[in-house]
This record gives sequence, C-alpha cells and structure tokens, in this order.
Amino acid sequence: MPSYDVGVKRTTIMLPDELDTRLRYLAGRRGVSVAELIREAVEARYGQPSGPRTLSFAGVGQAAPGTPTDLGRRHEEFLGEALRRGRERERDADR
Repeated sequence: MPSYDVGVKRTTIMLPDELDTRLRYLAGRRGVSVAELIREAVEARYGQPSGPRTLSFAGVGQAAPGTPTDLGRRHEEFLGEALRRGRERERDADR
C-alpha cells in the first residue's frame, strides 16, 4: 500500500461476483492489490475537481470579471443560483 500524507479510511464495498473476478484478474496482471486498483479508479473518476472553485460573490478585494454590478442588492438571489448550479453539477457527476 502506498504511503499517504493524509489519513485514510477503511471502506467496505459490495461487488457483483463478475466484477470482483475481473478486478482480481487485472490486479494480478498488474502486480497490485485489488484495493490499489479500486483507489486508482476512484481517484481517476472523483479525485480532483475539474478546476478551481471560485466564489465571485465572496471575493476579497477587486471583483472577479463578470461579477454583476448589482451584487450588493441581489446577493441572496445570486447565492441561491450558485448553490443550485453546484448541486446540479454534483448530481450529474454521480450519474
């Protein structure tokens, strides 16, 4: 198992027999553990965000390009829209 700079959590997953058999075969061919193969797959799919998350409405200093000029008056509306879009992105990523 590789060393990690952060803590790790043990997780139990249930796999169909056919998937378990394929993972064991692939892990054996590569000379790695099934756990390492699964970690690599999870990291590849969910590991890194696609880009930096910026919250233009909460910026410090100069406003980010594209920040609405009426942000002060409509901040709750913009915040609600940003949260809704974030939930939609998370839901789409889980599909």
